[in-house]
Amino acid sequence: MLETGREKISHDDNIVIDFPTVQKKVKSFFQIFKTALQPATAKGGATKTGTGYARYQRWLIPLVCIAIAVFLSSWFRLYSLDLPVADSWAENQLHNTYRSQIAAATEQQFPELVPEQKQALVEREFQNLLASQSDTIAEQTEQLANQFRDQFQDENGETNLIEIDTYLWFGMMRNYLTNGQLGDTTNAEGKSVYSLRNGRLGKATGNQLHPLVGAYWHKLAQLFDRDITMARSFFLLPVALMGLAVIPVFFITRKIAGNVGGLFAAVIFSISDNLLSRTPAGFTDTDPYNILFPLLVAWFFLEAYTTTERRKQVILLTLAGLIVGLHAMTWTGWWYSFALVVATLLLIPTGKSLFSIITKRTISTWKATAEWKNHLFLLGTFFLSSAIFTMLLKSPQAFYRIVLRPINFIRLKELGSGSLWPNVLTTVAEFHTVEVKQLIPLLGGNLLVALALLGIVLMIIRKDLHEQRHPVYGLFIVLWTVSTVYAFTKGIRFAILLVPPFAIAFGSGLGVVHTWLRQRFDKWYFSALIIGVAALLFITPLTDADQTAKNQFPQINDAWVESLTKIKNDSPPQAIITSWWDWGHWFTAIAQRKVTMDGGDQGERIHWVGKTLVTDKEKEAIGILRMLNCGQEQAPHIL
Repeated sequence: MLETGREKISHDDNIVIDFPTVQKKVKSFFQIFKTALQPATAKGGATKTGTGYARYQRWLIPLVCIAIAVFLSSWFRLYSLDLPVADSWAENQLHNTYRSQIAAATEQQFPELVPEQKQALVEREFQNLLASQSDTIAEQTEQLANQFRDQFQDENGETNLIEIDTYLWFGMMRNYLTNGQLGDTTNAEGKSVYSLRNGRLGKATGNQLHPLVGAYWHKLAQLFDRDITMARSFFLLPVALMGLAVIPVFFITRKIAGNVGGLFAAVIFSISDNLLSRTPAGFTDTDPYNILFPLLVAWFFLEAYTTTERRKQVILLTLAGLIVGLHAMTWTGWWYSFALVVATLLLIPTGKSLFSIITKRTISTWKATAEWKNHLFLLGTFFLSSAIFTMLLKSPQAFYRIVLRPINFIRLKELGSGSLWPNVLTTVAEFHTVEVKQLIPLLGGNLLVALALLGIVLMIIRKDLHEQRHPVYGLFIVLWTVSTVYAFTKGIRFAILLVPPFAIAFGSGLGVVHTWLRQRFDKWYFSALIIGVAALLFITPLTDADQTAKNQFPQINDAWVESLTKIKNDSPPQAIITSWWDWGHWFTAIAQRKVTMDGGDQGERIHWVGKTLVTDKEKEAIGILRMLNCGQEQAPHIL
């Protein structure tokens, strides 16, 4: 007899199962999934209503979808906290050591064997060793892995910031938290100056958003952990920013292809190994803003375009303009999201007018008064808000020069450009170019790219529930895709800019196909089957994301930190470090000494420092260094 609670059930009793009741409860349970997979609106646009779960599906399903994507985004980006790559290093080193020892013993014992036989024997003995000494080898691997980790962690066991440019922003964030401004001093005009940059001259900090966000993010983190260091909170910032970027990806795609499309778009965006390689925890550069801000601009713009209420349009476009202004505080390429909106608002009425003229053969339709008035209103509101916020948050000159920005980008890596001085961008690895076809593997392969192209086509030709087409989605995504593909031709680093439109197009393609099949085969299990099959597409991207995340580690190690700390402790405060530009941000952030040039400020100094490194004349090298240490490259201009 089994006793459970108050009931006693005998094995000898006849157990009667009420099959109709069980069937009813099972059917009720699976009704949840059926409800979740139904479109949010019925024919005619009326919102479906119901009892229980159906009442909450309008917000609960999006919340669950976003939570799934944010979890995946954060999961992979947090790998770098523990440096799992150290385990691979340790395992490879130990295995190679054991193989070498076995190979040496085999050579000594069986010198007469041919190489193939020796290799087979070594591998067999090695596998036997792994099986018989598994515990010992595992312990040795862990010890060696921890030794590797220690080389990239501070005295508290916290992993160093991963990328070099991150140290520029970290230094400015530290200045703000310490001095209340991004620089460590002020000039005669009362402007904030980072005195460690640009030799003895110092460099004005300007209005930079990233270190300000880092400073307030640190204050927020202290509410949860009073002892958190500035370096650790700054290390975690990319995880939060990329988690926020998931939200507009989901809602933009949801507007086109429903919750299923939004989920697929958000997930493929979150696990893109191309994007992950530049936005893991510790890689706290400005790349997350170049993803988040264009997405927010696109989201607000598309919402404003598809609503008919003027008040909502003004609010949404004002928010879009605010984001444009904030983006101008992070990157010189901020203008491209602004240009996308402007181009879309001009091309749609122009295209419609030309189409009407061609088909109806009348010039009067070209005016299309109501159509043009609406687009010009949207354009004027967005243009005005973007201009105001950019001039207030960055500078008036930043907005005035927007006309020249595309031209400057086209000439980004030209060697001549009317100047004899070298263009540093030709020496930067992330600005190296590859063939456009290399974008396909970066985006996940031929099948995923084909589905994204299908999504763009469906955006253009598909009608909504009111039998109307909205070309704005297709045109905007096409412009976004074409512009970012062109940017890729200027440097491989710009490949990450293509991930947002690709994810939206990919999710739209799957979502629209799912909706079409769902409407023709009105069975919840058929819909679940479609989603399950589509989920198989994510196996390879998930594997790639895992591999990319596991291979992240800091470029700076204990040897660098100890050397720079010794310079800080043993050199006078006015000392200047002259080296090639790559490591300048480490010098200012860790050694806290002035540098001749760094990764964000080379000027003509890249020529002069290069001369000191290649000349075989000591007197010439010393003369150049004296010139640079006195007033940088100004001397020949004054002379």
